[in-house]
Amino acid sequence: MKRKIIFILLLLLNLMMAQNPHGNDLSMDCSRCHTSDNWKIIPDSLKFDHDSTSFKLTGQHKDVDCINCHTSLIFNEASTDCISCHTDIHQNTLGFDCASCHTSNDWAIDNIDELHDIIGFPLLGMHKTISCDQCHTGANELVFEPIGLECVNCHIGDYNNTQNPNHEKVQFSQNCEKCHNIDDFSWSEVSTDISLEDMNHDFFPLEGGHMLPDCKLCHLEGNYTNTSPECVSCHKEDYDGTTKPNHKQIGVGTDCITCHTADPGWSPAEFTIHNEYYELTGAHLDIQNECLLCHTEDYKNTPVSCEGCHIDNYNNSQNPNHSKLNFNTDCAECHTTDPGWSPAEFSEHDAFFALDGGHANLECT
Repeated sequence: MKRKIIFILLLLLNLMMAQNPHGNDLSMDCSRCHTSDNWKIIPDSLKFDHDSTSFKLTGQHKDVDCINCHTSLIFNEASTDCISCHTDIHQNTLGFDCASCHTSNDWAIDNIDELHDIIGFPLLGMHKTISCDQCHTGANELVFEPIGLECVNCHIGDYNNTQNPNHEKVQFSQNCEKCHNIDDFSWSEVSTDISLEDMNHDFFPLEGGHMLPDCKLCHLEGNYTNTSPECVSCHKEDYDGTTKPNHKQIGVGTDCITCHTADPGWSPAEFTIHNEYYELTGAHLDIQNECLLCHTEDYKNTPVSCEGCHIDNYNNSQNPNHSKLNFNTDCAECHTTDPGWSPAEFSEHDAFFALDGGHANLECT
């Protein structure tokens, strides 16, 4: 008899478990949700803590009926993915995780700047002032097709259509902020911190003093198309104002590179046409770029006679005493232009003592 009672109790227990409408995995006291009067749920008396599950009820999720999410009585079948309950009005252009942009309080978004920081495109400068659909040009204002993070993804039309200068022709960088200020959408304000590595300026090498950070120093009034590559087009005032030597007066050409390098300060300089005025040989050639050693006052009045520069050497020479012996002050009569005044040939010696026979080949000393 005892065995029959135990068997009946076990049978009844199995029948009760088999009839659980919430599935066999939900093992909790029915009274936590239901009363003994009927199976109707009374929310105010609900004792079930949803936070004990993997989906906490926050925001508007607290106020919806259970059946809105749990479409069957087997509660653990309900997905925790947003897309299982919410229609994707963005048509899979932003992913399925609503919480990446929205909160459970409402659908409003007030952290656009933060979201752009996360994806790697901070809204800076003029980008903060425009509406979303100016960049996200999808089928409607709720579709945000990925458009890329590079300037050219939006501004390729501006790049291709720019003629002053023609960006495509001169192969400028397609990274707009390399040259332009992000705070100015008129494109007229050009950055003064341009890396020369980001542009192809091979048609006029930017070297030495031409390595200027501000394009407008050469491209006056923002005109990049008709800028002349000739030196005088930028440096005419320097040419006209130079007095040592007076370039205009002595007819120096206006092609600066003939004498100067591109280094700032116009030095060093090499006066390549000097031989047209005074031939540089020997020691004179060694100092050809140290102009002030000879041109001590004014380039215009520099003497070309030997004594004009070397009268001190003449007066101080003691072996022999040039001044006492009344030697010619034209150094070239005896000397070459080689450094050190040697070798020298005393062509006037016969006036004092004829050098012939065995005397002809003797050293002076």
